[in-house]
Amino acid sequence: MFFTHVTVANINRRFDRYGTIVKLPDQQRNREPQANQIILDYFNTNPHSSLRDASRNLNISKTHIWECLKRNGKKPFKPKFLHSLEAGDQNLRMEFCLWLQTAFTTNGVVSTQNCRIWSDQNPNWIIECKRQYSSKVNVFCGILNQKIIGSYFFNENLNTARFLRFLQNEFSDALDELPLSYHYNLHLQLDEAPIHNAVNVRNWLNDNFPNRWIGRNSPLIRWPPRSPDITPMDFFVWGAIKNKVYATRPRTREELCARIRETCQSITPQQLSKVLRNNRRRIEKCIREFGGLIETIKI
Repeated sequence: MFFTHVTVANINRRFDRYGTIVKLPDQQRNREPQANQIILDYFNTNPHSSLRDASRNLNISKTHIWECLKRNGKKPFKPKFLHSLEAGDQNLRMEFCLWLQTAFTTNGVVSTQNCRIWSDQNPNWIIECKRQYSSKVNVFCGILNQKIIGSYFFNENLNTARFLRFLQNEFSDALDELPLSYHYNLHLQLDEAPIHNAVNVRNWLNDNFPNRWIGRNSPLIRWPPRSPDITPMDFFVWGAIKNKVYATRPRTREELCARIRETCQSITPQQLSKVLRNNRRRIEKCIREFGGLIETIKI
């Protein structure tokens, strides 16, 4: 016996939908609306369930379940992982955003270190996590107006002495290349990594950026910890770099560094202009949220 490809396709479709290749009588096919309601009730009660678990528990094919969910506007939304705030963080974030809003609008160099739920609307499901993922290379980049500063790579583990040498040499050379008008109101923003807070580093910052640097023990204002959502380097630059660099897995460290350089060079002034405007809106939103997280809020 021979079957046409249409017949085979119909048999496969019947098996996926009804779990059998036997052609069912009309009264059995008419039970499909009842099965659809069972599926919807199941996912209303178990919104985190996978199609496989639902198929096993309901004895209905995954294809039929997927078609039912799709017809009823259900989509599998995945969670977003955010840093969890600790006691006192919101006050620091609020203080920082109020200061930044009145002091300047991110015109200085900005630098930092580096599931599912079925619903008809995005529930903005978040999972708070404690730390960022570790990186494979140490790289320093920054934003100055509509320009990327860097990238600078560290061949060895980064410690206070090496970071200070970088500030004294490569970083100072990069600043010397800037127009003189940039230097008068240039602020340097660092996070609270231990190497940024060392005494000799703070002394260098106080000499070269007197009352114009932001960090853990800054004389100007303390950088609020766990705040990548209001840091352009975190909420845009590092993500843009990683998306392009890891589109395919780099085979060597040299290839990884080359991709990072190329990606930094590909970021346009127009993109950075939008990023800085977005950061101002984030600052305003953070103030309205009294220092709370803003990643899940439409800006």
